[in-house]
Amino acid sequence: MSYSPREDAELVRLWLGAKLAAHVAGIYWTSELGQWIEEEVPIPEFAATRLRLAVEVIEMLARHIKKEEIASWFQGQSVGQESAAFVIRRGKPASIRPAVLRAAREFLADIR
Repeated sequence: MSYSPREDAELVRLWLGAKLAAHVAGIYWTSELGQWIEEEVPIPEFAATRLRLAVEVIEMLARHIKKEEIASWFQGQSVGQESAAFVIRRGKPASIRPAVLRAAREFLADIR
């Protein structure tokens, strides 16, 4: 499903919590995330693309596992030796998207 950047930010905060959502988006302050959601300030493109990728992964995982497990997956060593949250925060979404989505698919295959 396709959402606006504000809706992506809201969904990621709902599923991962404010601190982890801010981390994934590449910011330090949860208040900044709140300002984006409340449309007080625009969401920078770098954050919008990271949040979009996080929503894709959340939607994939949410069909099969609980909310708490999704947040744990983002924090664990899910993409190689790094957490998905770290990879999304540090990488260029276009280049890391395939690896992150593949890691989510492999995780789901392993738990079935």
